Amino acid sequence: MGLPEYRSELAPGWVSTPPAVLVIDDDEALRHTVADFLADAGFAPLLAEGGKAAIELLRRAEALPVAIVLDLHVPRVNGWAFRAQLAADPRMARIPVVVLTAERRAELTGPDVLLKPVDLDRLLEVLRAATGRG
Repeated sequence: MGLPEYRSELAPGWVSTPPAVLVIDDDEALRHTVADFLADAGFAPLLAEGGKAAIELLRRAEALPVAIVLDLHVPRVNGWAFRAQLAADPRMARIPVVVLTAERRAELTGPDVLLKPVDLDRLLEVLRAATGRG
């Protein structure tokens, strides 16, 4: 049985109803687990394997996602560089980012940082708070 299909490209003029959340993780199984959970919770998941693909998707998008779920260790453009590029772009800088990480470091704390293995209910709680949809 294959994984369900989620968007990784956006057609011109595409607008998401329900609100879109971009999930960036190089672990395909985790990416789809999070996407399935978000779809069941009323979001439209967009998927990217790494930071480079995610930045390209966001730059082409007419309508931006309401939030981003980001693994810090992704290929090509890692999570740190992705966040720097996001912050440098006025159009994208305001998108809330929830970080998923297996790293246990002091600078990686706060309500928008969740440790793996991820508690999906906690992720939903943080996303709803970050997007005002709670």
